Amino acid sequence: MLSKSGKMLVPMLGVLAALSMAVAAAAIWLQMQEREKRQAKERELVLVLAERDDLRAQLEETHQAKSRVEDELTRIRKELEGSLENLAKATATQEALSRSVEDRQKEIDRLAKDMAQMH
Repeated sequence: MLSKSGKMLVPMLGVLAALSMAVAAAAIWLQMQEREKRQAKERELVLVLAERDDLRAQLEETHQAKSRVEDELTRIRKELEGSLENLAKATATQEALSRSVEDRQKEIDRLAKDMAQMH
């Protein structure tokens, strides 16, 4: 009887050994899959971080460009204000000269008329 149960035990141990090897192989395969997923996520994270750094650099360049443009705009506005002041002064001077010329012409005309009446 012992020999009969021993004979049955050997194939059963073989099946259990094969089953445990299959479970171990499945566990190793799952572990490898998880490692590949983790490595893929790590690579994706590296790419995202690099993209973020690039975007930050672009944003900084944009801020610097904006600052330069604002400085240039401020300078141009000051120049424009100065030019407008000069134009206003020149216009006022031109108008004053025109009135002076008109007044002188009226005086000349009046004097010419007075001289004509004297002769």
